[in-house]
Amino acid sequence: MKALHEREDQGEHDLYYFDESGFSQASSVPYAWSPNGVPDAAKSAMDVRETFARMGMSDRETVALTVGGHTFGKVHGNGPADAVGGAPEEANIHEQGVGWANKHETGLGEYTITSGLEGVWTPTPTKWDNTYLETIFSHEWKVKKSPAGANQWEPVEVKDGFWVPDAHVEGRKNPPVMNAADMAMIVDPDYLKISKEYRDNPDVLADEFARAWYKLLHRDMGPSARYLGPQVPNEVLVWQDPVPKHEGPLVSDEQIATLKQAIADPELTAKQLVETAWASACTYRQTDHRGGANGARIRLEPQTANRLGYQRARRRGGCDRPVGEDKGASEANISLADVIVLGGGVGVEMAAKAAGHELTVPFTPGRTDTS
Repeated sequence: MKALHEREDQGEHDLYYFDESGFSQASSVPYAWSPNGVPDAAKSAMDVRETFARMGMSDRETVALTVGGHTFGKVHGNGPADAVGGAPEEANIHEQGVGWANKHETGLGEYTITSGLEGVWTPTPTKWDNTYLETIFSHEWKVKKSPAGANQWEPVEVKDGFWVPDAHVEGRKNPPVMNAADMAMIVDPDYLKISKEYRDNPDVLADEFARAWYKLLHRDMGPSARYLGPQVPNEVLVWQDPVPKHEGPLVSDEQIATLKQAIADPELTAKQLVETAWASACTYRQTDHRGGANGARIRLEPQTANRLGYQRARRRGGCDRPVGEDKGASEANISLADVIVLGGGVGVEMAAKAAGHELTVPFTPGRTDTS
């Protein structure tokens, strides 16, 4: 494979040739999906990877979502960019709630402008198939301008079978179109390897896209116990942060009393015990119902490296040691998560006693430790 660079007075335009021997090198100018107006697929790969990683997606999931998502539909930029008004939330009151104002002709159908890119990825944009990968691997691509002035890639020469039927005008045929994120799928070496695998194994792509799409839509819902309805899969996936069910008999009242005596020793202060239990509970996030005392995630990343006091709390509270063993938990069927909560209650009881009050903090066992 080779890459030819044609320099013009108004900028650099990359002409990519792809074969099975490798991938082309793009220029070193910044950005990803070309929002800075710079068509750089290599830099796009960097930003795509970072963006999807923040959503908890691996490289395989990222490629599956890009390939599968762009198997359908089109992008819209069939008109001058200045025909689009300001952001809807900044518009006049009568223009809010109806999207971006578009003064280009009717502003609808073939005159729609949203992303500023214009075109369709595949010749079958309403069908699930493998034509996205067949299209991108079968052509040489050159940067061109959309009607809105955005940078996009089109084939140097469209091969038979790859002309795209126009979405609005009967009988019109258009060349397929790719954006910088699409080109990243074959320019980045890791994405390229995965894209080739999906091209040669469409059943693998279909399965992994379905899983990645399910994750994309449901990850913020929290554990699978919150899902309702007949279409909820039986399989529990690791990104749902599953907490194993408690197995065996619960710890007895006698064992709890023994554990409390072992925890309330001179090594640990009331402050240390309460601080550790509080830090464990504070791993909970209401936004996606993740974390909390159940699961004892305080002993896992990112809590172990967190600068907000978790590490200090774990150290002071004794969680860096085999708490289950040195606090008598080895003889009882109790998790570290329960020991931490129990220790917090002991700390409250110790503080109350020091102030001249006798009290017993209720404790309900049954928490488990997630992996």
